[in-house]
Amino acid sequence: MLKRYIEKNIFRQVYLCQQLYQKKRISIQLMAERLNACTVTINNDLDLLKETFGQEIATFERTRDTCFIAFDSTYSLLELTQRIYRRSDFLRVLNEYLKGNTHWAEIAEKEFLSTSKIYQIRKDIFTFAKELGYPYSSHAIDFPEKDIRYLLLAISRYTGDASAIPFNKMIATAAEELITYVEEHFFARAYPENEREIIISGILLSSQRARCFAIHFSEEEKQMAQQTPLFALLQTGVKKLTSSIFTNEEELYFIYSLFNARNYTCNNYELLQKDFEVVYQNHIKRYPEIERLLQQLRSSLEIPAENELLLKKAFLPFIRSTWANLQLFQPDLIYLKDRHQLQTY
Repeated sequence: MLKRYIEKNIFRQVYLCQQLYQKKRISIQLMAERLNACTVTINNDLDLLKETFGQEIATFERTRDTCFIAFDSTYSLLELTQRIYRRSDFLRVLNEYLKGNTHWAEIAEKEFLSTSKIYQIRKDIFTFAKELGYPYSSHAIDFPEKDIRYLLLAISRYTGDASAIPFNKMIATAAEELITYVEEHFFARAYPENEREIIISGILLSSQRARCFAIHFSEEEKQMAQQTPLFALLQTGVKKLTSSIFTNEEELYFIYSLFNARNYTCNNYELLQKDFEVVYQNHIKRYPEIERLLQQLRSSLEIPAENELLLKKAFLPFIRSTWANLQLFQPDLIYLKDRHQLQTY
C-alpha cells in the first residue's frame, strides 16, 4: 500500500533498476507498457539511472528497442534502490512526521521543499491515513504505535535512512543473540543477513520507543501468536539473554511480528519440511476461513495436483505477513502484472 504513494518517477526508476539488475537486458517498449508510460519517459529514466550510477555500472548499451546494463557485482540491488528511494520527497517527509515533527514549515525548510510541494505531500499523507482508517483532525493524524514502527522500519529499509532508529550496541548484541537462539532451537533456521538487519532494527526501535509510547495488539492477534511455537520460543529466549532488552507483554508481540514476517533458509531438507508442516498447521490449518481462501485460490487458478505443495509454500509467507497488518507496509521488490496476470489478480 505504501508504494502507491511514492512518486511515479521514483517508482519507475526503482522498477527499471530491479529489472536491469536481475535480467541485464530489457525491452523499452515492454517497460513502457508495464509502467503506463511512453518510451520517451522510459529513455529519460534510463538516462537518469546511467547518470546516478556512473561508478556502479560496468557496461551500458542502448539501442532503439532495448537497454543492456551490467552493474558492478560488488554492489547489491538494495544499495542501488535505496539511493533512488532517498530522492522520494514523500518518504522523507513521512519519516519526519512519524518521528514527531508535525510542523510542516520546518519540514519544508529541512528538506528544501517549496510551500506548495510540502502541502501537496501533506495532503497525500492525510489521504494515506484516511485509506488506512486512522482517526485524524485537520491538524494531526492518530497513527497507532505499531503502525508507526512498521512505517519507520519500512522507510529505513526503502531509503537506508536509519535516523529514526538510534543504534545501541548492547541492544543490537541482545537482538543478535535472540536471533541465534531461534535459529538453534527451531528446525535449524538460518535468517539471511538482510532479514537479520530488519529484526535487529525493529528491536532497537522497540527499546527506544517502549518506555514512552505504549503499543497494543488485538486479543485476536495475541491468541493467534500464543498458539505458535515461535512465540513460546521467543518468550523463553528473551529470558535467557545475557544483555536484557525492554520487553513487557505487548513488546514481546511486536518482537514476534518481526520474526514471524521474515524469510529464512535451512540447509537440512528434512528439518525444513518439518518446519513447514508446523508453521502451516499453526497459520493455516488451524483457521477454517484461511483454509477456505486457499481452496478458492486453488480452484480459481486451476492449480494442478503436482503443484499443490508449491501453492502452499507461496501462500504461507503471504498469510504470515498479514498478522498485525505488517504486509501493508513491508518493503519488497516491485512486481507489476501483465494483462493476463491482472485479470487473475
